[in-house]
Amino acid sequence: MGTALLRTGEFVCFLDHSNYRREALMSGAVDGLLRRIQQQYGGLIELCVPGVQYRDWCAVVDALVRDRYRMTLSTAGEPVPVRTPPEKEFTDGERVDHLLKVRVGRQRWTTQFYSASLIDFQGDPEELRTTSDLDDLREFGRLLHRSTGRRTVLVPETLDPESVEPYLEFGRPGMP
Repeated sequence: MGTALLRTGEFVCFLDHSNYRREALMSGAVDGLLRRIQQQYGGLIELCVPGVQYRDWCAVVDALVRDRYRMTLSTAGEPVPVRTPPEKEFTDGERVDHLLKVRVGRQRWTTQFYSASLIDFQGDPEELRTTSDLDDLREFGRLLHRSTGRRTVLVPETLDPESVEPYLEFGRPGMP
């Protein structure tokens, strides 16, 4: 089913679907991770896939639609059908006109399609409180990894997601 690398500072655990709850809960890693994320005090968390191309964005949006995630997309503040914006409308951080909201369990993740080379969903750490929330996030992260074939990371909000140690990694080299 896929594996995730969980980092809590004290623990590094490889979590797979079959033994995720049993081994992670026994080690206290899940509780440590949730505490660490909660200690951000107001900062957002980001689920990022660096080094992508426009076709990867298309694959992610298609997978979200296929897997029936609840989503809304607005362009210039007006609701529009969910789709990947045309490549020429990715602005590398300037004049962002698109907002995609994705419901992941009890959490809401958003992206404004800042860059064609970085998939970047932002979430509120206050919405990540329970093991069930972490399970939902894990499924979302695995969807991003499966859709792109690239390493996906959960990090504190940052301008450079590759420069910080991730809370969770999906698709780390050597991982399924």
